[in-house]
Amino acid sequence: MGKETRKQVLIVEEHPLFRKAVAKALMENCPDIRIVIAETREEALSRIGSMEGLSFVVTDLPTSVPVAKGEAIARAAQEKGIGVIVFSVHVNNLSEDVRRGCLGVLDKTISEPADLASVINQHFAAVLAA
Repeated sequence: MGKETRKQVLIVEEHPLFRKAVAKALMENCPDIRIVIAETREEALSRIGSMEGLSFVVTDLPTSVPVAKGEAIARAAQEKGIGVIVFSVHVNNLSEDVRRGCLGVLDKTISEPADLASVINQHFAAVLAA
């Protein structure tokens, strides 16, 4: 089989409803992408370490671990040259070096689906088009 030609996006999110909302918004705005899901920090780190052709990572900072441990997801992706967008209620707690290395740092407290679509259009579509 040939290599994957579609852009691949890793969504790291522990809450099923929000995971589905992000995936749906991505697919509606960028239908040619392949979405990969990681529910835990460990699963995300494994996928980042093993996947080839990953375009970018959309990650929450999991509430089940301290922010510094959650940042490990962003750091691992950044070290491999993979773009990172942090989408979390904990964005104010991000360290400056991780924040500087992100394509976007977005507050997760949006309330309407239209808000999520706007965020997708603004921050994700340009990255996927490249």
